[in-house]
Amino acid sequence: MSPNNSSNNQGIIDPSTLQTFGEVARFRQAEIVNQLYNENMRANTARSYEPRVEEFKAYCDVVFSGLGPERRYTVTHEKIYPFMFYQCFREKKAPASRGAKIPRFNHDDYIAIHNKYSSLTQDQRVEDPKVCLGLESIMSYKAALQKFHADQRDDNINNCSWQDHVWLAKCEKLMKVVKGRKQRVKRANYDEKVDHEMSPYGALDHIDQIENALFQMGCVSDSRSILSSLRNRFTFLFTTGGILRGESVYMAELSDLLHATVQRTRDPHPVTVMILQMATGKTNQDLKLYGRVARHKNVNLCSIGALGFYLMYRFHYTGEWDNPPDFLDNKSWFDTKLLVASDSRRGSPLNHTQRISDKSYAKAIKKVCKSLEREGILE
Repeated sequence: MSPNNSSNNQGIIDPSTLQTFGEVARFRQAEIVNQLYNENMRANTARSYEPRVEEFKAYCDVVFSGLGPERRYTVTHEKIYPFMFYQCFREKKAPASRGAKIPRFNHDDYIAIHNKYSSLTQDQRVEDPKVCLGLESIMSYKAALQKFHADQRDDNINNCSWQDHVWLAKCEKLMKVVKGRKQRVKRANYDEKVDHEMSPYGALDHIDQIENALFQMGCVSDSRSILSSLRNRFTFLFTTGGILRGESVYMAELSDLLHATVQRTRDPHPVTVMILQMATGKTNQDLKLYGRVARHKNVNLCSIGALGFYLMYRFHYTGEWDNPPDFLDNKSWFDTKLLVASDSRRGSPLNHTQRISDKSYAKAIKKVCKSLEREGILE
């Protein structure tokens, strides 16, 4: 019996119906690869894809309610183009509340959008939404649906090729429309020309004030606040000096750090360079990248010095290395994270191998920047 014909009413293969050893082996191999792929997918990527797939399913439940459950969610061009058209021309929604599980597909809004643009004549001008989704959001919808389609192909419940039968030229033109309207919409809304993309460069003149504010946050008697302050100060100096994404540092382990000594002809003393190797990350594309910082002539802005302060207090506070590991045995220390949560107390060694929350540093730096803004230091 062919695997394509041995499926239940959901279109998923039942292993018990496979007749030959080769069929069973291939099925198990595909299952294993799919499991490993899902495990390796970045958690942030999964969190981004899932609500978009759920919204697509809610859309199918309403617009294609006449189809049976085995066909209703199958990704086809007839379903995906109207859905993507709606996403491209609808107004941007308010952010969902934390933990919200209800799909946010609005059928009335969907009908209104399609009626609005379907009734336009060739002589009428097409108006852009005032607050529309950007290209990044639209591409995220595309990526989520493409993965959903790939999963259906793996489960033998969708025989349509993505490139040949689903994502056709009309869909690609939608992407170009979204890409081309960005500057047009900003101009129509009189948005600031120097926006948040330039904000990090504007903060360069205030690095010393930000560093001092982060340091002062730890000038208290609370041990947890001291640890958080030193950790956030190091993160700020390292990501700024090394031009690194915050996530690269959150995911890093102590074993990812190394150093090099460089002697330049114009300098009387050698320069110490700290290097962070990044095997995984958003911009890696399966390549290992490296971030680096050198010792700073201003001790207050030195990332290497900040790491020394942070690790010294951390090991004292957590006691994780009261019994130092055997550095010749990689297993004893390779999983230790570069940054740990401030609640990593003595007797809780598991926390030392878990990455900190993405928001741990973000909350601190936002608090500092808002404080400096109130004082008129930052604009």
